[in-house]
Amino acid sequence: MAVRIERDGYVWTVIHSRPEHRNGMDPDSAEALVDAFLEFENDPDARVAVFWGEGGAFCAGWDLKYAASLQDKAKLQKELVEDLAFPLGANPAPRGPLGPSRLELTKPVIGAIEGPAVAGGMELAMWCDVRVMAEMAYLGVYCRRWGITLMDGGSVRLPRLVGQGKALEIAMTGRKVPAEECYRIGLCEKVVPTGEARAAAEAMAHEIARFPQEAVRADRASIIETRGMPVRDAACRVAEEVGGLGIQLDVSKEHDIVDLVDRTERDIGPIDLFCSNAGIIGASTLATPIDEWQRRWEVNVMSQVYAARAVVPRMIERGGGYLLNTSSAAGLLNQIGSASYGVTKHASIGFGEWVALTHAHQGIKVSMLCPQAVDTAMVSDGSAVARAAAVDGMLEPDDVATAVVEGLREERFLILPHPQVLDYLTRRVGDYDRWIGGMNRLQQKLSSH
Repeated sequence: MAVRIERDGYVWTVIHSRPEHRNGMDPDSAEALVDAFLEFENDPDARVAVFWGEGGAFCAGWDLKYAASLQDKAKLQKELVEDLAFPLGANPAPRGPLGPSRLELTKPVIGAIEGPAVAGGMELAMWCDVRVMAEMAYLGVYCRRWGITLMDGGSVRLPRLVGQGKALEIAMTGRKVPAEECYRIGLCEKVVPTGEARAAAEAMAHEIARFPQEAVRADRASIIETRGMPVRDAACRVAEEVGGLGIQLDVSKEHDIVDLVDRTERDIGPIDLFCSNAGIIGASTLATPIDEWQRRWEVNVMSQVYAARAVVPRMIERGGGYLLNTSSAAGLLNQIGSASYGVTKHASIGFGEWVALTHAHQGIKVSMLCPQAVDTAMVSDGSAVARAAAVDGMLEPDDVATAVVEGLREERFLILPHPQVLDYLTRRVGDYDRWIGGMNRLQQKLSSH
């Protein structure tokens, strides 16, 4: 069989096996790939697919023998123009010339690319959500030399991945694009040693498959479907897809938060858990303008005060509720390089403590999330502030989310995704002067780089 499926738990590997043709595509293989991916889409136990070409080539485009047969104009007209034309209205489209390229799946597909993925094969690679390429693999619009256009979505997908100028250069020259360049310009997401693309793609697939899939698929759909939309429109669309409510607001304004709570409880239902995650970081010293201090105070502290004022009385009337406030490890340990962040996050911790000790008997639970560096745009600038936060390594957002779920389940006041933070806190309380001395030495070290 030219196409087969190998299953490993939640992960399916769809294999195109025509190595004697460098996995060039003919109609039978195209149909078989469509069937395989539809089977994957419709199986409730399948979560992530890997798309791999057996024999050292991902796909060299059309099978040359089949392409030669299209010199018959009547055959070309029927098999490519009429049979594969998009229908009028909302009727479903037929398969693409290379097979599954017109499928809009709800589940992720990872391309495992060894050797050439050229012409239509490049279009199939770009159809995948993520591409893992071997070091010697390459892409290219090789159909340029035969006077054949990109016809399987490539002219749409290529500029979305690499930008219009680079897309035009690659498409018009038809040149070879090696794996290293693909990684550099965004045409692939990972490069591995030759012969290891499938294993690396399957490892990534298992990593994705271990998470709750409703959230994975919702985020995937949001990223794909809201591309180019204004942020407000995109947020509202995502909210609709997950049964939520999208609202744009300024958390430093109490009336905005009150409106958020009112609309949520009116349109969705009572709030059981309110999460306050807004925060502003950045270098600040004694010389930082007061308006910057004030802005960070309003966002980092007062937004949590406003939220509690809006929801805690309602929660008490219903018998209880939960507040989750992000305070950062800076709330416990201070922040080298950012006076305003350290001070405001300390205040956040203090306010959370006050709510908990005042209202615990009324069913109000509070958790303070206190990670060090998390791999987000807040710490991507390489500043002394970012380096200080990342001194014990940087966690992925998914790791922090897992820690939050566990902390809420156990109803812990402090949720510490970086376990070292508890050790530092213990040392601080045990010998405050020694701790300050150590932090001062770290401040000097980081400031010298």
